[in-house]
Amino acid sequence: MNWDGQVVFLTGASSGIGEGLALALAKRGAVLGLVARRREMLEDLADRCRKLGGTVRVFALDVTDEVSVEKAAYEMRSEFGRIDILIANAGIGGNDEETRSYRPLSVKKVIDVNLL
Repeated sequence: MNWDGQVVFLTGASSGIGEGLALALAKRGAVLGLVARRREMLEDLADRCRKLGGTVRVFALDVTDEVSVEKAAYEMRSEFGRIDILIANAGIGGNDEETRSYRPLSVKKVIDVNLL
């Protein structure tokens, strides 16, 4: 696929698979909307993507906050005219004691981030 100029909205971008995808897509000329909770990590990643030739916007937000996600998507569309591809990569592991004890709010958070 030709990624040059494709507008990509990438959640879970600050580390792991999302970070790797962002760098790979930046090398290929994609326009990136990087989404994650950790602003400092996103800004660092955005700088690295720009050095590779990517055009980048950073959105530090929680993907379970629908209003924030809608606002970020609106800003991407307003600035770049469209979003061509959504990569819904955000995820949390639920490996903490609270989640393993099946407390409803903790389990709900894992489901909301990973599935919804």
